[in-house]
Amino acid sequence: MKKIQITLLFLVALCFLSNVLNAQKNQVLHNQNRVITQQFSVNPKDLLEIDTRNVKVVVEEWGKKEISFITTLTLHKSTKEDMENLMKALKLTNKQSGKSVSYYLRIDWSGDKKTNNLHGLTEITLEIKAPKDIYYKIMAQHGDVEMESIHNNFNATIAYGNLNVENIFGNKNNIEIKYGNLTMEDLHGNNNLIAIKYGKFNIYKADHLNLDVKYAQGKIQKTGVLKIDSKYCNLVFDSGASLIVSSGYDKISFQNSIDNIKGDMKYGTFLIGSLKYTFNVDLSYSKLKIDEVLPSFSNISILSRHSDILLNIPKEQSFNIDYSGKYTQFKDEKEKWNYTAFEAGSNSLQMSGFYGTNPNSKKNVSIQAVYGSVSLFGK
Repeated sequence: MKKIQITLLFLVALCFLSNVLNAQKNQVLHNQNRVITQQFSVNPKDLLEIDTRNVKVVVEEWGKKEISFITTLTLHKSTKEDMENLMKALKLTNKQSGKSVSYYLRIDWSGDKKTNNLHGLTEITLEIKAPKDIYYKIMAQHGDVEMESIHNNFNATIAYGNLNVENIFGNKNNIEIKYGNLTMEDLHGNNNLIAIKYGKFNIYKADHLNLDVKYAQGKIQKTGVLKIDSKYCNLVFDSGASLIVSSGYDKISFQNSIDNIKGDMKYGTFLIGSLKYTFNVDLSYSKLKIDEVLPSFSNISILSRHSDILLNIPKEQSFNIDYSGKYTQFKDEKEKWNYTAFEAGSNSLQMSGFYGTNPNSKKNVSIQAVYGSVSLFGK
């Protein structure tokens, strides 16, 4: 009798387990969506603060005097129960205080295993519509940010994500990106800062920019006043007005013309298409090549250590020369030189005077070199 009871209990349990397994097998997985909308009335020059993680942020301008948030949560190949678990883990806070509107979003993945398994299935998008006359402060991690034109002060800190923006106006805009990329059309205004580490950037035009880049690659087509602090970078510029550079272990190229340059470069390569006016740089363990020094140049001053210099000054130019080299190969012949002082040793060369036919030239070339090579004219 006991054996019969045990057998019956086993069969009942087996049927129950079979029904559960069949129910799970027949359960159809769909993309689950949840949309949350919120609006806040704002005034000109109010501040919008965004703080997100694992969220794609899209910002558009509109003519209303309010900010609209549309948060869309999508769970791919999941159940309604999965979405409920995700909503329990959602931490979304929006509030308005004085002249500031803030948006904060996180997913608490530290909960139960079911919620943790949803991490790779979750996609969150935040769509913002805002008037053009507000300020922005954006902090985003593990998510891209896309924006149209920004007309007032803009501050963004992005990690493990990309920033795509059309135009930025105003002054003192501040963008910091780590492990991400920047794409921008025009950056207007003065005293703007872009800092990028372990990323790439592509900017068409920047009027006044402080560029702080480490382990980065980038290109800017047109620059006005540009200040670069860089290490371990490959930077390409098309043309520029004024450059101040502090560089280490970089390759920096100006493919066309640059007006004025000053600064220092260590352990790098500096390539310039053409120089218009002035060049004042300290070089250490570097290579400098200027394809063409234009007739408009006024001053070239170089302090060089263990570096190779090729200037390509037109031979028909007249200029004052002050040269001092030790253990340095001076590659040019001495034709058309007019010396006021000349001293050549076994490992040194010092000379001053002028080159060309015009002793009253206002153009000046001053080079002090220790180890390396110097060529004023190229071939």
